[in-house]
Amino acid sequence: MHPPLPSAGSRTSQNRRATNGFMWSERLAADFNAKLLDYSWGGAIIDNFAYNTTTPLNRTGIQRSDFVAQAGLFFLQGKFLDALTPSSTLYAVAFGINDDGQFKIAGGDINISINTYLAKLGELQASDARNILIHGMYTTHPETDLLQSTVFSYLRDSHAKNGTHFAFVNLNHLFNAIAASPAAFGYSGNATCLVSANTIVGGCADPDRSVFYIPGHPSMQTHGLINQYTQAVISRCVV
Repeated sequence: MHPPLPSAGSRTSQNRRATNGFMWSERLAADFNAKLLDYSWGGAIIDNFAYNTTTPLNRTGIQRSDFVAQAGLFFLQGKFLDALTPSSTLYAVAFGINDDGQFKIAGGDINISINTYLAKLGELQASDARNILIHGMYTTHPETDLLQSTVFSYLRDSHAKNGTHFAFVNLNHLFNAIAASPAAFGYSGNATCLVSANTIVGGCADPDRSVFYIPGHPSMQTHGLINQYTQAVISRCVV
């Protein structure tokens, strides 16, 4: 989809995005004059083998990008770019929303995702990652709540054992506050601007007055709030 604003990217797959402007990670990097090495991919899950809809063991399974592939690419090239210095690098990881979606469609084994998540964090730490930022989901679900609490416990133990610095940003708190008083955050339109990711027909005229640009994907305004909230958590709650 080609969004209505030029800043939202282009039709080409490597540049398109599911919002109408800069994402939170781009804003965070800009605020600190840092270079962003982005290995995220739309629709990604933690482990393709975890869900019946994505596992290669299922002939009808459609594989998505996962944490395994993204981490593999990072270890292949990312950590060598720009003479990366782990002590001054923030490693940001965000998974869960698509895992919940795939799990709800046809089930799977959330424990595979949990174990893979911890394994990849361990590999990052083995490569000297010492500053880790985790984005929690903006909604709550039993299986992903278990995932997030396990990841938090793992990083808390890592901090005690080897001094790993981490911040866990629970976006559910932010989105609950927005839902309780949307006008206070500048929202006055529909909760979601566009009815789908495939067309702007029937969409709103001012996407920054909506919490989401397309279903389940925050607007540029909301990404700005996510960035502010993330920085607040880092400054006040990092360990």
